[in-house]
Amino acid sequence: MIASRNREPDTRRALMISLTYAAAATTWIVVTEWGLELLVNPAHSLGWSIGKGLLFVAVTTLVLFLSLRTQTGASRPLKDEAQKPRLDSNGSSVSTELDVTRRKRAGATVVESERRFRSLARNIPGVVFQLRVTAGKAYCFDYLSPKADEIFGVNPSLQGADWRDLGALVHPDDRSAFLASVNGAITRRADWEFEGRLAGPEDRPRWFQGLSSVLEDGDEMLFFGVILDITQRKRIEEQLRKLSLAVEHSPVSVVITDREGSIEYVNPKFTELTGYTLEEARGQNPRILKSGYTSDDVYRKMWESITSGQLWHGEFQNKKKNGELYWESASISPVLNEQGAVTHFVAVKENITESKAREREIERLNRLYATLCGLNQSIVRVKSREELFREVCRITVAHAGFEVVWVGWHDRETQEVCPVARAGDSAGYLDKIKVYADDRPEGGGPVGLCIRSAKPCIFDDFVHDPRTTPWRVAAIAHGLLSVAALPIQVNGEVCGAFVVYAGEKGVFQDKEVALLQEVAATISFALNHLEQEEKRQRAEDSLREREAQYRAVIETSADGFTMSDAEGRFLEANDAYIRRSGYSRDELLGMRIPDVLALEQPQEAEVRMAQVRRDGSALFESLHRSKDGTVWPGEVNVAYWPNAGGRFLSFVRDVHRRNRSEALLRTRLQLSDLASRAISMSSCRRPSIPRSSIPAAGSAICTLSMRNSKASPSRPGRPIPSATKDRRRSRGNLCRSTKPAPGRIAATPGRP
Repeated sequence: MIASRNREPDTRRALMISLTYAAAATTWIVVTEWGLELLVNPAHSLGWSIGKGLLFVAVTTLVLFLSLRTQTGASRPLKDEAQKPRLDSNGSSVSTELDVTRRKRAGATVVESERRFRSLARNIPGVVFQLRVTAGKAYCFDYLSPKADEIFGVNPSLQGADWRDLGALVHPDDRSAFLASVNGAITRRADWEFEGRLAGPEDRPRWFQGLSSVLEDGDEMLFFGVILDITQRKRIEEQLRKLSLAVEHSPVSVVITDREGSIEYVNPKFTELTGYTLEEARGQNPRILKSGYTSDDVYRKMWESITSGQLWHGEFQNKKKNGELYWESASISPVLNEQGAVTHFVAVKENITESKAREREIERLNRLYATLCGLNQSIVRVKSREELFREVCRITVAHAGFEVVWVGWHDRETQEVCPVARAGDSAGYLDKIKVYADDRPEGGGPVGLCIRSAKPCIFDDFVHDPRTTPWRVAAIAHGLLSVAALPIQVNGEVCGAFVVYAGEKGVFQDKEVALLQEVAATISFALNHLEQEEKRQRAEDSLREREAQYRAVIETSADGFTMSDAEGRFLEANDAYIRRSGYSRDELLGMRIPDVLALEQPQEAEVRMAQVRRDGSALFESLHRSKDGTVWPGEVNVAYWPNAGGRFLSFVRDVHRRNRSEALLRTRLQLSDLASRAISMSSCRRPSIPRSSIPAAGSAICTLSMRNSKASPSRPGRPIPSATKDRRRSRGNLCRSTKPAPGRIAATPGRP
């Protein structure tokens, strides 16, 4: 028996090729999708991506299998019955039988493959389809997987339906694009791919993705493909897109590194801030930003935190590409995989340079306010200009934290500005420089300009300013980078400068300068106050000296002196008045003016006091009563001083002796007048009077005068002492015993 194996399909070979392709493609898709999952880490996308890949492998494997069978003749029908016997040339009967073992085995393999395919199609999260296009006109589905009902609401049993019927299931906004893409694939005889939305609620749209490969067979084209529900993926992509946009347009820097710290991504804000582009930064370590001003301990603690899976927050002072320094606040978090291992680090950093500058400015302002408070307290205590300047410099360095502070005084003869007080200059910067206030080079700096213009002068970059050449070397050596000079005025005239140095540039902004002007104004006020205090002290010394002189005059005066308030209460009295009144000082200071006057009407004193208050002064005599009751006349010279609530200043002179002398003089004048009249009358009676009679007349006048004087008491209300009476009597006797010299006065004719 001869078995015919011509054109028998090599089913086993085709199956081996197909399975090898399927295994290789599956391995590739799983490995690539897993790697993508590790890099991008999209939530819940791994299963969908693997399913999509497996469906694609199944479809392409089926297509490859059918193609191989067609090429090996497997598509031709096989006969399974024996042909009728026939006679050969010798007349023998000959028959031919076909070996159908491979055919049956191939059939079983096809059935098993179809079973597996249908099982795979049922479990793939999408619709597997086969579309047949005949002569470019007839479009019908040969196969739709069961998922068609779940995704499109189409019964999979309705095979043979026109594919264009599915267009009604697409969202109206995407329908025309869907139809155009399918028609284009058919026209070009090319593979097809499309993404769109299904018709449904606008608030929760459902997305699908169609993929197919084309197989041509004469006038027919077979499209084998799959339609996937990608709604979840689209939502994730939308979230990722939003997140990406947020990162791209974020106002803060975002840096992503691998576990070793190599930069993989930076957003545009990072490039804007640092000057490094993504291409320049990729592969670099973030230490390219290291400035050297952040301590190593900060970096050590940071790495300990993030490598252990913890979030770290801190601040760095970094350096830009152009060398400029800046401050940033950083939050660095580790990225963990499903096993909890750290795979990447994400740093979100904010530029806080301006806020740091504001913090430093606020701190400086607070220190300057503290300086002002300290100066205001010192003004009360200082007693001299030198002490004031020392306190100003000390307080400014201690509270404001400036490097060097000094006060320069302008010598108008030499034009030199000499330091009269300093603080913070332990290295002797001021000993190495000369400063003038005229237009020479040493006068072109901030101090000279300040004194000449009487305005504040600020050099924000003291070292590089061309006007500071005479002091540049010394300033660099002492780290003085900016300076402010403010005028000090006394009575409106600039006499010096208050000079402040800082160790960084740009310190003296508007608010700092305003506070320093207040400091300079405080110094000027203190100087004016000290000058006024010196004048006041000199005036007080002069007043005290004159007061001592006046008090000495008053205390040594024979006249009494009293000072009383506006109500007449005694406030002060000298020793002369105390002796004359008989009261002690303490007793007298508790009394009023009417208490020491001997007045019949007490209200007369009030009237007199009111008159003095009105007129300002008065001179009069009044009777005073001593403590022992003795009444004595006094001449009062009083003035009213309205200050201090009103004061009566009175000088009281005891005039009883003067009054007695005046009375005696008046008596003598009267007697002399009487004698003159008597002589005149005698002259009229007798034409001539001998000269020897004049002494006798004088003796008579003297005797009469002494007698009259006895009748006039020397002190009102006080008896004359007996010794005084005896003395006056002896004088009267002496006068009466006086006789005319013989022969001096001739007797008047006709008189005894």
